[in-house]
Formats: sequence, C-alpha cells, structure tokens
Amino acid sequence: MRIIKSILLPVILAASLCFGACSNNSSVASYTLNNKLVNITGKEPDEVAEDFKSSLNGNITDASANDDGTVTIKLTDKQRKYVVSFMEERVNDMQDEIKKQDERYKIEVNDDYSELDFYYDQNLDIKMVTALVFGTETYSAYHQIFSDREDWFTTINIYNCDTGKLVATGDTNHDIYYDNSDWEASK
Repeated sequence: MRIIKSILLPVILAASLCFGACSNNSSVASYTLNNKLVNITGKEPDEVAEDFKSSLNGNITDASANDDGTVTIKLTDKQRKYVVSFMEERVNDMQDEIKKQDERYKIEVNDDYSELDFYYDQNLDIKMVTALVFGTETYSAYHQIFSDREDWFTTINIYNCDTGKLVATGDTNHDIYYDNSDWEASK
C-alpha cells in the first residue's frame, strides 16, 4: 500500500498542477479588431475596448485600444467560446428586434456569419435600419473573428419583404446605397 501511495501521490499532484497550467483554457490568444471593424461600430477604439470589458461579464482577459486605432482583445479558449456564443445571441436579438417592427421583416444569417440578408420595406425607420444593419454586421464580424477566421468579411443584401426581390447589396468593402428608385425596381 505504501508503494502505491508513493507512486500515486506524485502523479495526482502533477496532474492537479497541470490541470490549471496545462489546460487549453489557460493559454491566452490575442485578437485584433482592425480599423475597418472599429469604424463600423461608430465608436472610438477606447470605447470599443471598454464595451468589451463591460458587456462580457468578466469573460475576457483584457481589451485595449492601440495607438493605430485597432483594438486588441485577449481571451482564453473558454472565454473565446463564451464570446462566440454571446455574439450569436446578439445576432438573435437583432432578428427578434426586426420582427417586433413588423412580422414580415426578418434577418437571415448563413452558417459562418458572412452573409446577412435583410427583408423589410420602405416603412422601416431609417434609424432602425441603420442600427439593425450595422449592429448585425458588427456582431457577425466579431463572431467570425473569435471563431478564428483569418479574414472576416460580410456581404449584406437588402430585400423587399413583400416581393423577395433584391433592393441593394454591399459588403465589407462597399457601402450600401439605395433610394426610392431601387425600391420601385424591387416591386
């Protein structure tokens, strides 16, 4: 019995020490939100960093604004998984919000969060459109980044909810512009 204890005790001790230090959750990865993404938020880099710190309920190792206008987020793997789930929930919130405006309105998102399809009509308030489109794009980009996608990219399509026809399209590199003539063409 003494031999088993003398062999087993060091193994248990080594295993318990390694549990905290050797776990994938203890290594910290850095994620950089580039200027393009920070600009989409409409906030200053230090505000974006503070938003991450305050909204993720302590599920973040660090967030800091950089001199070049980017933001660095540091996460363990466990925190990263929480953040990805958190971003999915925020996109779901956006989907719920557009439905509150009108049951015909909807937002569809593909599996990797790179394509966003918005269905609404001209009656949706422009402030609401802006909040929903930019908010969904931002959360989708965050989802991509924290899912370890090298280059995040979103395509945004605006559809007439009554006809299903495309009104306008844009993407990460090209803004969306449309006017009454685009809506008329989608009828």
